[in-house]
Amino acid sequence: MKRTTLKKWKLADLKVNRTLNFRKNYDLPSMIEQITQEGRILEPVHVEDNGDVLKGNRRISAAQLIVADPKSPQELVETLKNVDVFVYSDLTDRERTEIILDHGAQKTLGYEETVEAIWRLQHEGFSGREIMVLMYQLLAKYTGAPQKAVEAERLEPGSARDEFLSKWLNGTLNNKILNAGRMGGRVKRQFILAEIAKDRALTDVEKKEVEFEVNVKRIGKLRTAINADEEAGTWDMIEMTGPKFEEQIAEFKKEDKEPPARATSFSKEQMKEMAATMQNPGVKAVFLKCAGMLPEADKGKIAELDVRLQRQDKIDALNRANVDRIAVDEIFTGHQVKALVQGFLAGPVAKYESTLATFLSATPAVEETSVPNEKTEAAA
Repeated sequence: MKRTTLKKWKLADLKVNRTLNFRKNYDLPSMIEQITQEGRILEPVHVEDNGDVLKGNRRISAAQLIVADPKSPQELVETLKNVDVFVYSDLTDRERTEIILDHGAQKTLGYEETVEAIWRLQHEGFSGREIMVLMYQLLAKYTGAPQKAVEAERLEPGSARDEFLSKWLNGTLNNKILNAGRMGGRVKRQFILAEIAKDRALTDVEKKEVEFEVNVKRIGKLRTAINADEEAGTWDMIEMTGPKFEEQIAEFKKEDKEPPARATSFSKEQMKEMAATMQNPGVKAVFLKCAGMLPEADKGKIAELDVRLQRQDKIDALNRANVDRIAVDEIFTGHQVKALVQGFLAGPVAKYESTLATFLSATPAVEETSVPNEKTEAAA
């Protein structure tokens, strides 16, 4: 692999090659807004020597739309006609993939995009260990454990980091995502529908496709069924089916259609015992209330817990909705950061929302729908 020093490349000659990359939602309106506000593309783009953009596809797509728009300021158009780039040559397939997946501080992939990217690497022959090394930053978001990525980053690349990643991600990556990727299109589709639902609401058509839930436990059962079919010589590798496999799927469908069993009632003594194990005063009070043993003086703790959890739900919803809009290229003062943290910890939700707004880019994230043939999108 060879990489040039920083050089200029004509914007018109750069190609956004969506078959190379992993993104489905470019969110171009917010990127256009960012480039327009800054008056330029802030960070260099990484391209192959044939002009294919490897890293920076959102920026180039947005810039090309700005230049093509007759309403765009002429000074901005002239600035964007030439772009700062690093140019790569003599890339292997794996080196190309590593550059594409290096998102840095840019907009990360969604849940669906992350799983599809893992399955693509799996199909291209990457091992579980290699996928962990390439994608642990994205998997940190997928698993809801961003602190784990920070811990991994502190370790030197090599055996120590690999061991840490294996202990952390083996269940999610190998036992869940990669195993599901080996079970044929039907299981993969059910799996990916659940991931889409984490990114956005399913359409009516997608809702009709949902047949059964796919989770780690069920993937293990399907693996056992496949092994039984293979031993009996009844497993069809082409159609990815067999009698035991179909029997197991039918069982899942039946379980998911039947209403969940009603939970067994707990006795007062059991509720009291559970209360004794709780550390939060409000939760402890809830159990004692259910047991009919809540002291009069502690009744207010349940109301306090309800108010606090309700506020936290609203704060969490605000953070989830706006995290990708935080203007990472701005410089914020310590007073601004302190006000944001104070608003997060206490005070009215509306005040926190107004404080958070000072950290956001002007345009809300909007799903891009104007670009045709969005099968495999580029990573920003």
